[in-house]
Amino acid sequence: MVEEDPIYKTLRAISKARKEGKFSDLLLVCRDVKIPVHKIIVCPQSPVIDKACNGPFKVRQVRLSSSLLFSQENQEQETGVYEFKDSSIDIVRQMVEYMYTGKYSPTSHSSSDELCDNTSPITFHVRMFELSKKYMIDGLQTFATCEFMEAVQQEESLCKFLRSIPEIYSLLRTPSNHLREFRVWHVRSLMAAADFDAAAKQVLDEVTENVPQFAKELLNSFIESPLMGYCHLCGEQDPVPVSPSHCRCKKCGSRGARLLR
Repeated sequence: MVEEDPIYKTLRAISKARKEGKFSDLLLVCRDVKIPVHKIIVCPQSPVIDKACNGPFKVRQVRLSSSLLFSQENQEQETGVYEFKDSSIDIVRQMVEYMYTGKYSPTSHSSSDELCDNTSPITFHVRMFELSKKYMIDGLQTFATCEFMEAVQQEESLCKFLRSIPEIYSLLRTPSNHLREFRVWHVRSLMAAADFDAAAKQVLDEVTENVPQFAKELLNSFIESPLMGYCHLCGEQDPVPVSPSHCRCKKCGSRGARLLR
């Protein structure tokens, strides 16, 4: 039997302490929900929260009885409070989950009707991406990007995928955002590889009419890279832009790419 790496035991112990409210010295507050955390875990990952806790304008300090929060021994402790004013509690909870475990799940611990009814995994990852940018959590930003791309590729309904585009553009604030670029290229690959029925064409018309920026970026992608195909070096999973000259892959520069038909 292979013995477990000690680092995983340590991580589980830290995560367990968070869930039980032990040794907490910072409260993250979102929509009147209090999440006890540890500065030593949170602050090194977010320069924004670190500055709020340790800069010249520190977060307010309150003296709380731990029995009020965690039903443990009645011992007062001084705790900092940091408030998330414009975020969903489900997103903040999963942000904390990532800070302690290195991952999160859009379906875990959902508490709001808004998340259950209106937020797909794709848009959840976009919201997490924006939160990670706001609080400068680099690892979370990378993880959310990967989760977003995987969720996009796993979406089986073409119409549902197209209908999610307006919300994505409303959430992403950066004009030339990598997530939006990926979405444009994914739409192009679907247009090349799949037959658009009347319903899909109607949805695409509505999206391009209601989201002019998407229409502009989609058109620009055709102008800059009119041909798409598959490259044996880059892999056959996803289409890549191809140069007409010698069918050269624009991603890696190799010749002999296979055009989409």
